[in-house]
Amino acid sequence: MKNSLALLICHCLLLVGCTGMTKSDVAVDELFFDEEGAFDGESPAFTFIPLETTEKNLLSYITKVKIVDDRIFILDANHINETMHVYDMDGKFITQIGAKGNGPGEYKGAYDFHIDEIAQTITVTDTWTQNLIVYDLNTYRYISRKNIPFGFSTYITLPDGYYAWYSISGFKKAMDYYYVQITDSLFNITNYLYPADFVRHYGIGGNPFYRFNNKTYFYKQFNPVVYEITADDIKPHYQFSLKKDMLPPLEFLISNSPNDTDYSRALFNSNYIQQYSFLETEQFILLCYHVNKSTKVIVYDKKEKKYHRYADFPDNIYEFTFIGTYKDNFIAYISSSNIKKPSTMKNDELQLLSEKRTEEDNPILCLIKFK
Repeated sequence: MKNSLALLICHCLLLVGCTGMTKSDVAVDELFFDEEGAFDGESPAFTFIPLETTEKNLLSYITKVKIVDDRIFILDANHINETMHVYDMDGKFITQIGAKGNGPGEYKGAYDFHIDEIAQTITVTDTWTQNLIVYDLNTYRYISRKNIPFGFSTYITLPDGYYAWYSISGFKKAMDYYYVQITDSLFNITNYLYPADFVRHYGIGGNPFYRFNNKTYFYKQFNPVVYEITADDIKPHYQFSLKKDMLPPLEFLISNSPNDTDYSRALFNSNYIQQYSFLETEQFILLCYHVNKSTKVIVYDKKEKKYHRYADFPDNIYEFTFIGTYKDNFIAYISSSNIKKPSTMKNDELQLLSEKRTEEDNPILCLIKFK
C-alpha cells in the first residue's frame, strides 16, 4: 500500500485535553500512526454483493448499511432520494421502506435509521420534520410516528430507555452549547454531554455513534478521540495521532466559516484531514480518512497489537468506501463506475462483475475479513 502507515499502540494513563472536553486523568488506549514497523499480513477474504438495479431502487449516495437476519438495509441519503432499501444477501432487491411524502408512514427525507432486533422494528430518522418513523422489521409496514420536541442531527438508543442525541449545531443549556443531549423514553432532557466549541449549521461526516460489545461510543469530526458514552457520563476510550496528516485546528474552522458560512470548500482545498471513520470488530480497528483528495485506510490488529501491511492491497483499494461492520467483517462499497477504471483492484471476481455491469448500475457491496 503506497505511503503505508504503521500502528503502534500502548496502554497508559494520560492527561487528556480534548477539543471541547475538560482535562482529567482518564485511562485511554493511545494509538500512534507512523510510517515504520508495518508487518505483512495474510490476504483478507472478500465477499462481493452486486446490488440489483431496477427503476425502483436506484442508489446514488449510500450513507449507512446494516445487515440483520440475512437482509441488507441501506440508506440512500442523496438529497433527491433520501430513502431506505432492503436487499437479500445475494443483492436482490426486496423492497423500499416507506416513501417520501407527508402522509402516514412517509418522510420528508430519511437521514438515518436504527434497527431494534428485540422489538423487531426499524426506525427511520427524519430530521427535516423532527420525527422518528417506526416500521415492522419483518413486514416493513408503518407502525407509528414519534415527534421529537427539539432539533437534532441523529441519535442512538442507550440502556434503560435512554436516548443520546447529537446535533452539529449544538444543544443550548443556559449560555453554553453541548454536542450531546440525553433524554429519557419520553424525550425529557436528563443530561448534557460534550461541551461544543464549534457550533455551525454546516458539517462534514457521518453518524458519530457506534455500538460495540454492548457499549456505546461517540466520536466528533476534527477531534482524534473516541469516547465511551452512557446516560450519565462520557469518557475517552481511544485517542489517536498521525505522524504526518493533521486534523484541522479550531482556528482554521472558525476563520473559514464567518457568519455560519460553509467551511467545506476551504477544508477540501487544504492539507488537513477532511473527515474520518472509526470502525471496530472483535479483532481489528479500521481508521479510514480523507486528505489531499485521497483516502487512506489503516488496519490495526488488537490481538497481536500491530499494524498489518497487505501486499495485495494496491493504492486503488481507496476507491472502496468503508461504511460499517458485520460480525468479523468490515462493510465497504464500490461504485459500478469505479470498477470500470483500469486502476481498480485486480481481483478476479471483481473483474467478472465489472464485465457484467454498466456504470449506471447500483454499487457493489464488499465484506472484507482481515486475518
